[in-house]
Amino acid sequence: MKAYRVEVRLSKQEDGLWRAEVPALPGCFVDGETVSGVLRDIQEVAAMFIDLYQEEGRRLPDALKWDESVVEMVTLPILPEEHEFKKPTRRSLARQHRH
Repeated sequence: MKAYRVEVRLSKQEDGLWRAEVPALPGCFVDGETVSGVLRDIQEVAAMFIDLYQEEGRRLPDALKWDESVVEMVTLPILPEEHEFKKPTRRSLARQHRH
């Protein structure tokens, strides 16, 4: 599978919302309450921008790199408070081992 590699800028806005934007695509940004939400949404919005560029026959910005492989190292912010998970307790671990 081939993919475009794009730089995404992530920032916290004054209103408390997160913003993800693709500097190479002017106007391509999303705002949201969680980092995970804006990272998910910016992928879809960037894909729509790329599709629109192609549909209109416009040349994509040079900053968008065509990548032969989607396997790549990325740096992501991890905010534990945005994720719902339960830490195992000794009691719950003991129950799991009995079954």
